[in-house]
Amino acid sequence: MLVRCRRTIRGCSAVILLASVLAGCAGGSSSNSPSARVSPGLLSVAQERATVKTALITVKDLGQPWVLDDDDDAAKEEDANKPDEFCPGQLTSTALAPPRALARRDFKAGTKPGVALGVFSVSTLYPGQEKAWRDAIATVVEGCATHRDEDNLYVTTTPVDAPLTVPGADEVIGYIERIHQDIDRKKLLYVRQYLHTRTGRVTSTVQYAVIQPKSDPTGSDLTQAVGLVSKQVKKTVAAFRP
Repeated sequence: MLVRCRRTIRGCSAVILLASVLAGCAGGSSSNSPSARVSPGLLSVAQERATVKTALITVKDLGQPWVLDDDDDAAKEEDANKPDEFCPGQLTSTALAPPRALARRDFKAGTKPGVALGVFSVSTLYPGQEKAWRDAIATVVEGCATHRDEDNLYVTTTPVDAPLTVPGADEVIGYIERIHQDIDRKKLLYVRQYLHTRTGRVTSTVQYAVIQPKSDPTGSDLTQAVGLVSKQVKKTVAAFRP
């Protein structure tokens, strides 16, 4: 699910937003589908809340240079008192389609200024909520396709054209948000790549934010983000396996 996150890449004054567009869609489950490898039964809400926390990736799972990012607790508390909006006037997908259980953990790729940020979340959907989950993301993407953020930067959201595949996932949804300094969108400051995956009723999501690298001037290379979400999906499937 989309989780509102206004994290700042150190060394860059811009505030990071999230975004997404549907890039892949799978049909019903079969005995060979990834969803067959997670528990099909409905656990209690308390059990699911405990399991999504267990399923979350850790520093040990990620390895170097990743460390926990707990420096922005004050910013998180400030966000908690604001409307749950993805961009001005547009509710997040979690507000539009609240999950049954949700857990999140924030990381940064080292301690130097300007390092990449990674936000991981695991959630469970209510039975039959798959379409609402998809529709909520699509609504947010459309509503936040082009806008100005709180720092008056110019934000655009671009769909991932190629189908995305993540081992263990029935469905993958992805988009790239680009934050520009100028209205002509010639000065790209940084990008946020967002990948949602679903395995049965369980979703694994990664938000990967990085200052625009010279080696990837358009911020279109999803290699890092796909690698991160693949690790999360693997752990999620293991946590929910019967």
